[in-house]
Amino acid sequence: MRLILTAAPMLNNQMATNLTTVTTLAYKYQHQGIDFLCFGEAYLQGFDGLTWTAATDYERAITLTSQELQALQQLARTCELGLALGYYEKENTKIYSAYVVIDATGNILGNYRRISRGWKIATADNQIYRHHDSQVVSFDYRGKKVGLGLCGDFWVNPQLFAAEKADMYLWPVYTDYSVATWQESARGEYAAQAQLVGENVCLINSFCLEKGALGGSTYFKAGKIFQELPLGEVGELLVEV
Repeated sequence: MRLILTAAPMLNNQMATNLTTVTTLAYKYQHQGIDFLCFGEAYLQGFDGLTWTAATDYERAITLTSQELQALQQLARTCELGLALGYYEKENTKIYSAYVVIDATGNILGNYRRISRGWKIATADNQIYRHHDSQVVSFDYRGKKVGLGLCGDFWVNPQLFAAEKADMYLWPVYTDYSVATWQESARGEYAAQAQLVGENVCLINSFCLEKGALGGSTYFKAGKIFQELPLGEVGELLVEV
């Protein structure tokens, strides 16, 4: 399986701009046998793209059948590559931090909703801004089982995901470590945590200077850093799992 892990620029509450970035990168890697072009947590609206006022956020969140998602499905078909990206999902009166995976034919393979609370502010209305306690989503793709988890999920309950026994896991995050902290300690801690989940774990972080997110997408293999795009750099990392 060939994946592109991005450290792509992301802007908060600028979905049209973020969609343009997805489109530009999709055309860059079109027709090259890339299985999935992967983006970070809440990439479409930006991690800080919500206001925590329901009336406003219902306008910012999108559904699985929204025009934006349909456009991404068409983009996947046109470029013949899969897309995987985070977004704020709306379902009736509920909002989730979600991650959708679309294959090269435009088919949605999985839609995962974050189970840990870390994406929400402390005063968020839990009846509107929802999280699951034990949701697990995986899918089969070309003979491999792929598991999904968002940011703090692999820290809160790694055993839940390890029980899936997936061949590889996508781990989209939003982190704001300094380069020094990442190099000296955090990257090793993430590698050790990844090992609790599975043999092959692909971490994808966005690049958002306004909030200090500096990328650092990494392929962890057996608890070791196998490949990485250094923190502080915008770019893409090609990995084969």
